[in-house]
Order: sequence, then structure tokens, then C-alpha cells
Amino acid sequence: MKMADMSTLVPQSRKADGSTAPARVVICGEVSAGKSTVINALLRSYVLPDNIGQTTRPLVIAGWRQKTGIEVDHNDGRQSSAALPGEREVFHDARTVRLWQDQPHLSGIELIELPLTRAEDLTDEQIALVASADVMIWVTIGSQAWRLTEKAIVESFGTARPQSSILVVSRADKLRNDTDRGRMMDRMARETSEFFGARLFLHGDRRRIIGSAGSDMDWQATGGAALAAKLHEMLEPGGAAGGEHAPHAAPVDSMPDAVADLAGAQGFDVSGSDGAIFPEVEVIVSDDMPGPARETNTAPEAEAAPEPAAVALAMAPEAEHPAADDVTAAADGVPGFTRKAPMRHAVAAMPGVLVAGISHQNGAGGYEHCGGDADQVELVGRICDNLSVTLDTAWPADGDTGGLNAFSLSGRSRSLLFQAVPALGLVFMMADAALMNLGMANMALNQLCLELRGASS
Repeated sequence: MKMADMSTLVPQSRKADGSTAPARVVICGEVSAGKSTVINALLRSYVLPDNIGQTTRPLVIAGWRQKTGIEVDHNDGRQSSAALPGEREVFHDARTVRLWQDQPHLSGIELIELPLTRAEDLTDEQIALVASADVMIWVTIGSQAWRLTEKAIVESFGTARPQSSILVVSRADKLRNDTDRGRMMDRMARETSEFFGARLFLHGDRRRIIGSAGSDMDWQATGGAALAAKLHEMLEPGGAAGGEHAPHAAPVDSMPDAVADLAGAQGFDVSGSDGAIFPEVEVIVSDDMPGPARETNTAPEAEAAPEPAAVALAMAPEAEHPAADDVTAAADGVPGFTRKAPMRHAVAAMPGVLVAGISHQNGAGGYEHCGGDADQVELVGRICDNLSVTLDTAWPADGDTGGLNAFSLSGRSRSLLFQAVPALGLVFMMADAALMNLGMANMALNQLCLELRGASS
């Protein structure tokens, strides 16, 4: 398949001269690898259909604009436009396709699709386009990930390959289960570490991508949210961590020791040795209850970009089917136990959540098992209860702050988070840092708490 002319794009790199042009992200991969799915997931809209080019693949560019839409330059000189998501006919005989979306995470980013075939067929234009990119995304199909032909192409880029590169494994939902996905990602880490700084799964379910336009949960499930967070981390390495909520003014440098003492007393290894749960922790404490994510029709300031991540991989744990009486039975009159089944289903749809639960009455009312191993739920619940008490004692309510409401702890391998939900208890979560970054974990916990508040109202 031929590629439309790209020569006008090559000089427009942001990094070349420090210009204010959008950061360039080139999405590469072999034909039908899932590059269009990556763009759709980042746009949060099913815009690009499969195989829009028959003999010549049009040049596809996507980015942020307040006025959304599709603009097409056709091979016969015509120009056409359509509202998102558009119909397949709008792409007929297209030479260049520009997609505009008003999602805030796209602000300051230019996405360019670059389909490739074989290493020996690489052109100078293609290599120059890769060299002009700030980030390269390579898309490989989950069922036959990282073939020798793909490795040969990436090796052929040589020094043109950007320092910041991401491997996206598409069609991860077609793999049989999370065990297979875990093995796949282990193999990708071993075989591609010299080429890519991050590896992520992408789920191409069309219904999820369509639903992601109005649902953060669906967006997380596609893997698009994790990819957006990783892009912002690579493009803005100095960006503020912790989202919109500033760290507590109290000295947090003493907190890791307190966390280590409490977690160690409960059986967690925090020594920093192999297998440690919370080595090199970073603590973020919030006086204010985090609210729902807000989207606007104007480009956000840079600090409003998604929170940078360590490694974000959209791979959800196996769903545990709740017992029938979970939906209706209450335990000793403690409110919230009737919500176990809905929360379990929500947790099962979230990438990387290892443990989730609710502590009622500081543990005295029991620990509600909402995801993960029951023993781990109780263990993590006790740690969160102890941390909550310790932090409330160290930083009591002051004025209108109302005391501690939310807490996040990030390590190399695990993240620990909890929020206090009035009239319900302490909602807590432990996430695998290799499967979900702290920003996505906070988003997931926020979503759970919002749903729980809605269920109790």
C-alpha cells in the first residue's frame, strides 16, 4: 500500500528549533496493526474506520481544536468536511484527513499515523517523519506481537527513533485472559526494552470506544486513558504530580518512615529489596475530597494535563462473580454492604486494581471485600485504617479543611489510595504500579466513590 505525500510535514518538528508547534506523536506499525484504533481511543470517539485506503493510504493527522470535526483533502482536488464521528463515505478517495477533537488531553499534541510494510521499503520521508517526532508509538497486534519484521523496521530507524517511545499491544481484549496478557507483557518487556520506554495494552472493543466519549470508565477500559497519561508524562516530564490537589503543607519527608513502620507491622515488605511492596514511596495527602473529572470546550492550561505516570498498562484483573445475596443482604445493619456487587463489577472493569474494599467504622464494622484476595483486602484495609488515624492525629482538622479526606502513596511496584466517604466509610484500593499509574488509580478511586455516593443518596 502506498502512502500519501508527507513531505510538507517533516520540517514541522517542535523539538528541532524550540518552536511552539504542537508536540508531535507519530503512530507507527505494520498494515492493520491497530493504528486507527489507537487514534480512536485517544480521540474518545470511533472516527477512523478500518482500511480507509484501498491502494493509497491517506495521511491521517489528529489534534485538539475547540471546533470539532473532520476535514478531508481528496485526490481529485476536492475538499470536504463532516461532523464527528462522520460516515465512512467522507474518507473515500482521501489524500489527507484531519481530525479535530476538543478533549483536553489532546491540547498541545499532534497525532500522525504512519503505516509501514517492510524495513527494506522504508523511504527517506518516513524516516525523516519519525525523526521529527517527540514521541513514537509502535502498534503491534496482540495475537502475534512483536514479529521479526517489526523489529527489523524499528532497528532500521537507527538514530531517527525518538528517545521517548511506547509499544502499544492492540487487540488485548482478544487474548484469552489476564494470565495470557501478563505473560505477553513479560515477553514484551524482555524483548523490547532497548527500543521502548513503556509498554501498554489497548482494547479495541468498538462499543467501549464509542462509550468512552461520555464515560471515564469506558475510556479507562479501552486503555486510551493510560496511553494519554503516558504521553503527557513523556512530553511534560516536569509536570506537577497529584492532579489538581496540591500536597499537604505539612512536612511529608517524614511520612515514608511512618508508612514503612505501619505497613511493616502488618506484614508488608517495605525494605526496598526485591519484591518490596512500597519501596521509594511518594506520599500525597489531600484536605479536600477529589471531585469528578471535568471536561471543557477550551484548551486547558498545561498543569491541567493528566497526571504523569510510571508505567501505565490497561490490564484488568479477573472479575470475581459475587454471591447472589451480595446485592441485597446487609451485614449487622452496617450501611454499604448492599453495594458490594455493583462495586465488584466496577472494580473488575478497571485496569490494574489488585485490591479494593470499604472499611466500616474504622474496621470495627468489618471490611467489605470488593476486589482481590479476601485476606489482602483485610490486610490493606487495616493498613489504611492505621494510616488514616496516624495522619488525622498528625494533621488534625484546621479551620474549614475538615481533616484528612484522601491519601495516595506511590511506589515502584504498588500504589495505595483511600478516600473517606461520608455515611459509608473508608474506600481503599491497592493498584499494581506496573499496570496502573497513580493518576489513573486516583481517577478510578474517584469514580468508585462518586458511584457509591450516588448509590447511597
